[in-house]
Amino acid sequence: MTKQVTLDAEFLRRALGQDGERADVEVTPGVLPPDFPVTLPDLPGLRVLGGVRSVPPGWTFAYPGVTQTVEPVRFQWRAFLDVPAPQGQVTAALLGHFAGEGWQESQLFQRVFVEAARSEWMGTSREPPRTLGVQARQRGEVTQVELTVADTDSGQVEHLRGRSPHPRLHDHFEAPLPTLTLPEGWRGQMQSGQGGPIRSQTWTLLPSLAPTPGPLALLPHLLPQLEDQG
Repeated sequence: MTKQVTLDAEFLRRALGQDGERADVEVTPGVLPPDFPVTLPDLPGLRVLGGVRSVPPGWTFAYPGVTQTVEPVRFQWRAFLDVPAPQGQVTAALLGHFAGEGWQESQLFQRVFVEAARSEWMGTSREPPRTLGVQARQRGEVTQVELTVADTDSGQVEHLRGRSPHPRLHDHFEAPLPTLTLPEGWRGQMQSGQGGPIRSQTWTLLPSLAPTPGPLALLPHLLPQLEDQG
């Protein structure tokens, strides 16, 4: 059953973006939001639930004796999709499509644990400078996808690509850490990390299987990967 809710336009403006005009905030049930910056691959059965275009709140800093510059309006687009296919198949198709359009994966921090069927991904585009976030989750026979595209600046894009002019901010790219693919039914949440001379990451590994397997069930899957990576 579908329930319809009527919302005041001013409420939407405040909830979705405080810096833009009312015309900048738009909710589009059943279709992609206006000027959505990416195309979608041709996935069988793909359904667009709707989208949102807004102007997210931003910070403005003023310093004595410094002329304040007017920042351009930056938009954020969100789209919500349903695809009747396994999550791994859907995310692989999406990421392959976005890579073909020139989106490059963010390299802000090396992930030690990678899911077998990825549920999160962030990419960047240089021209124009934007970020693209992908989130996916399996619900029955349907994969639910949320896409978030946001305007940014070229400095942020370079930082996310590991090319910041401040090496101390990303010296952990050289971290001698493994990259381990988790078995199906497991996902990882990074709790903390440290770069610099002493590099480390702390992760929590969570099973989504029933009955819940013990941590020893991971060893036969992870040990060969560690051996292969030295």
